[in-house]
Amino acid sequence: MKSMLRRQVNRESDRTRILLLEGERRLRKAIVMSLKQLDIEIEEAPDASEARVLLEENPPPDILIIDLDFPEGKNSELIDLFRQTDGNEKKIVLVTTTERPKDKWRQSYHPDMILYKPFDIRYLIRRIRSYL
Repeated sequence: MKSMLRRQVNRESDRTRILLLEGERRLRKAIVMSLKQLDIEIEEAPDASEARVLLEENPPPDILIIDLDFPEGKNSELIDLFRQTDGNEKKIVLVTTTERPKDKWRQSYHPDMILYKPFDIRYLIRRIRSYL
């Protein structure tokens, strides 16, 4: 049920908004719990199709955290969609992956940060704080 994954968006809020696309359920839940402590509004998606719906139907988030390691293939088109959304100047992209820097997508999509799995969530939190 896609509606269960969505959070009601407070359009009047100045809080930082993050869209998290992470296929590993435990990692996704740990990241969400950690980010909520920072008073950040977070939407989560377990797959690319749900992330696409969230990007298309809601105001654009400030930060996209995206896992590129999905069975359905690279999700680099979601990075394009995120960067094309109106109304947000930050456009910060944080990529999580098990792949290494020789990949061509790194040069094509210029993520602001790459986290290689497994990573320490505390490091992710410190980096997000630096963007706030």
